[in-house]
Amino acid sequence: MASNFSRQEPWNLSQENLQEWFQDNVEEGSRSFAVESNKSMDDLVRFLHNMPDMKTKGPKAKPVKVKEVRKGGSIEKGTFYKDGSDLDCVVVLNGIPKLKANTKTGKYRRGHLKPLVEKVVTALQQASFTARCEKVSNLQLKVYAKQETGGILEIDILFTGNNLDYNYIDDEVTMQRILSTPYNTMLNMPPKSQRFIYQPCLTPLQTEFVKSQPGNVKSLIRLVKYWKAEYLHQRQTEKLINSYTLELITIYVYEEEMGSPDRFDLGEGFKRVLSLLAYKLGGFQHYWDNFYSDETAQRGMKLKDMMKRPILLDPADPSDNVLQRWKKGLGTISEIARETLQTPLLRSIHVN
Repeated sequence: MASNFSRQEPWNLSQENLQEWFQDNVEEGSRSFAVESNKSMDDLVRFLHNMPDMKTKGPKAKPVKVKEVRKGGSIEKGTFYKDGSDLDCVVVLNGIPKLKANTKTGKYRRGHLKPLVEKVVTALQQASFTARCEKVSNLQLKVYAKQETGGILEIDILFTGNNLDYNYIDDEVTMQRILSTPYNTMLNMPPKSQRFIYQPCLTPLQTEFVKSQPGNVKSLIRLVKYWKAEYLHQRQTEKLINSYTLELITIYVYEEEMGSPDRFDLGEGFKRVLSLLAYKLGGFQHYWDNFYSDETAQRGMKLKDMMKRPILLDPADPSDNVLQRWKKGLGTISEIARETLQTPLLRSIHVN
């Protein structure tokens, strides 16, 4: 299969022709995809906002309202690729008890979110824009939305209580101060607890981190996503890594290996990303200090249930090593990255 790919575009092109090919085949198609996807996302967000109030179960049932629906994923970040984009939105519910470090996961899920999520599934299955809707977990749904072109768009919906009260402020010191209390609560939770219930609340920070990157970095991310969709997943049908993790790896390469230049060659950036995946993941360790301090990051990297190298801390969540859940597939990813580096395109690219 590798030799077949080597005879196909862009893998059989030279470095000089990559930019033009990328513009014609990735950028242009992605723009039209973004327009249609935004319409589907807007339909879904409107529907969720207009849902009638719900109630928790039990003798002390309380009214629950949709407080906010936050769009996320690659469309919102500006890193979309037509056949490899992750689309999601977070539904923040009022009336759900605030989480504390000693909250019991099972009680929280069964007593509050689970019955509400089931009601949302029933409602979405009857919506005119929905082809189908399925429950992934007690905290997540997957909606298959109809598109005007006849296609189907997959959108993940994540549910959470109003656990983190913050508004994004473009000041790192202020954001670190605002977020220090919830981060400490998460880091104080025992292993395999419900830190994950906090995580949907952090989606806007993940989005803002990627969205704030320069346009040429977003283009590089789109090329990496093209490789993921058209090469990596053609070689291996099992999902080996998600788009967000590849976004963070690409940003790391731009900042740490390329020195955050104002301008850079797309092919050179791509080769550097593949080289990291191929040869440098084993002992990898990195974090960002945009939203949490160095001290908080060090605490996160000491969590026994998550922190074994390679470590790449989520810039929005010091308790989450984004590489942890993909460790089983990292060997395969490295193998396929090395294979890609042997194609005519990558061999033609010289990195200083």
